[in-house]
Amino acid sequence: MQKIGIRPKVSIIIPLYNSELYIEECLDSIINQSLKEIEIICVDDASTDRTLNIVKNYALKDNRIIIIENEKNLGTGGATNRGIYIATGEYIGAVDADDYVDLDMYKDLYNLAKINNLVVIKGNYYTFIHENGKRIFTFHKSAKEDFHYDRVFFPLMEPNMQYFSYHWAGIYATDYIRKYNITWNEDEKSRFQDAGFCFKVLIHGGNMMFVNKPYYMWRRDNPNSQTVIKTKEYALGICEEYKYIRAYLHKFPREEIVLKTFFYNRMFNSYMWKYKCNTDEVNKIFLTRWAQDFKNAIDNDGLNKECFDEWTWRRILYLTTYSADVSKKIVSIAKLADILKKSKVEGYYIYTFNGEGKEIYDNLIAYNISKSLLGFIKENVDKYKEESMYYDYPSCKKDNVLFIVKAYHLEFITILDHDKMNYVVMM
Repeated sequence: MQKIGIRPKVSIIIPLYNSELYIEECLDSIINQSLKEIEIICVDDASTDRTLNIVKNYALKDNRIIIIENEKNLGTGGATNRGIYIATGEYIGAVDADDYVDLDMYKDLYNLAKINNLVVIKGNYYTFIHENGKRIFTFHKSAKEDFHYDRVFFPLMEPNMQYFSYHWAGIYATDYIRKYNITWNEDEKSRFQDAGFCFKVLIHGGNMMFVNKPYYMWRRDNPNSQTVIKTKEYALGICEEYKYIRAYLHKFPREEIVLKTFFYNRMFNSYMWKYKCNTDEVNKIFLTRWAQDFKNAIDNDGLNKECFDEWTWRRILYLTTYSADVSKKIVSIAKLADILKKSKVEGYYIYTFNGEGKEIYDNLIAYNISKSLLGFIKENVDKYKEESMYYDYPSCKKDNVLFIVKAYHLEFITILDHDKMNYVVMM
């Protein structure tokens, strides 16, 4: 236990909302940290289950636990901000109530932060789910390349460095957070507000370090998590958050010039991730918003191909040109089976990319529609010389041939559209 009057080394904020199934594992991993000089700020966001009672019982045994009770639900942003406002530690960290952390996380990160006088330090993490009664872990890096680790760098001096880890992966200097009034977006339409928080941290130019060790365990099978919920509001909420970030970045012209490319790449990747998570029906709405946001950036914010690799830029061009048509053609495998049974299509090709053609084919077999397969359009076909494709796949020009393509390989469809071919987009 910390002594009264001694400033905590790290303040750990836990936003709580109906987390009774997970909060004990979360709190156990924090109160048993090898770094003892911590304060644990639990912000209950008007839970309706036993979460608050469980936390109060922990607080009776550990005076490092501080409880804030919100009279009404403020959302993750509002709850986290209330913790930031009262934090007294040298550094601030956060843990979601359904996750847990390595027992040495805050000791390791704090010691390295002090030695290197860091504003931000982050580690790697695991995601986990449960299958057949077992917990299955998947390792994730916070930075793309090994040489990005274990060194001090300044984000504004390395804007093209491929990283953008989650807020809970590390700790942040409290004085820095207060100096620049870095808080979470509390707009009720926004979701995934940690994106805005992390961008604010980058914009103000503090130094950072990544540690090549996993510390955080992120639960991916909580049905109430915003990363799992697949409603229209949650899908469009990520768009609102990036709208908020863009407006904030615009307030800092010099930093805006440096981080603009990084921002739009992160925005595209975040939209792509959410697109893969959504249901078919939600994606019909989400795809339209996605196209609108990037068309607006091209028309009004100077967005161009210099900001992206060729792969991404082709998808952006396609999205902003053909989104309305594509949204009508997005189908699930079950819908595709129905299309093939009712139509005059005699066969189909699968466009394969990184082995995904085999995945599509295996799923089609389950629906007893594999007999119509004519072949695979290989990813190494020169897609921009049509005669090459026709030579290798002579039946491609037939009207009764269907093409199946993964939703996030949309640029291939431009050729099929050009020749007025039939295609469907698989989720």
